[in-house]
Amino acid sequence: MAETTGILIAQLLSLFLSSLFWGIFLITFIQSIRCLLWDSKGIRKSASIISWPMLIVAVLLALFPTFDVALGLAQNIEAIKSFASPINGSAARLPSALTNWSIILKTCNLVVGKLISDGAWVYRCWVVHNRKWLIIAFPTFLWLSYLCLSIYAICEEVQSAGNPLLVFTGSTSSRIVDITASAWAISLVNNFLTNGLIVHRIRQVDKENSMYTAAQDAGSVRTRIHIRTLFDQRQRTRLQNVMLVIIESGLLYTTVALISFIAFLSGSTSFYATSSAEIQILSIAFNLVIIRSARPNDDVQMSTGRNHPTFPLRSLVIGEDAAEVSSMNEETWRGGKL
Repeated sequence: MAETTGILIAQLLSLFLSSLFWGIFLITFIQSIRCLLWDSKGIRKSASIISWPMLIVAVLLALFPTFDVALGLAQNIEAIKSFASPINGSAARLPSALTNWSIILKTCNLVVGKLISDGAWVYRCWVVHNRKWLIIAFPTFLWLSYLCLSIYAICEEVQSAGNPLLVFTGSTSSRIVDITASAWAISLVNNFLTNGLIVHRIRQVDKENSMYTAAQDAGSVRTRIHIRTLFDQRQRTRLQNVMLVIIESGLLYTTVALISFIAFLSGSTSFYATSSAEIQILSIAFNLVIIRSARPNDDVQMSTGRNHPTFPLRSLVIGEDAAEVSSMNEETWRGGKL
């Protein structure tokens, strides 16, 4: 009885948190769509400028938080029915009311959402590194591994649909727990890796731009470069601002995912709430990157000075074609050194 009551409380908390974060997500989603389709002056962008891959991902990631709230509401309605039923209405019927199709759909919703989000980060990493396949070879392998393990875990769950799975840790199949834990760990590692590769590339280009600017301003005189502090807002370049945006958004989602992972391994009923919050924050973090990187202007490129190398910030964060421009930047930089 106590365990069943704890599950019911966890479900109610899950619905509350998912509804709360869904409201925040809705605000960020509308703003991100505005940044993708309109410039800062309210002028509609042409189809050639719009980043269609990121627009599609943003729309897809809007479906999963909404579906999660709907599933949470359905689960709580079923739980209330199990208590209020005049025939055999008792807490004993609660586990069967919360398992089967609702738990399977909730699992699929979270898995597919993480797959799309992780894939978007791998795509961004690929674009930032001038579409070099070798750079994303290992992240792609991790993404495919997560896909395979997730499909296998869902198939096992469907076959055992009559038993409480995933969240009902007291009778969870150890095989499903192991598979799910492995997939979750792979997703976390992939997030750390892709974020690190993107930040490293931005830092590298920002350093080259700073060196080129100093060389142009000083002429042939050797100038000692002052390295700007990343967290000093008055001295940050726009590339450093973008780097900070990616770090903060990555940490936001990764922290929640790690908490949810720990709750799952510990067998705590708090996994209900943390997993519901994770799918919401996953989409929020994605939208925040688009919103914050679109400020303070909507220029496709940020120049460091007259005839200085440029770096496509919109391409770097929103996913437009950056390979050609970045290659030109490197050639210009080499020419400036010579």
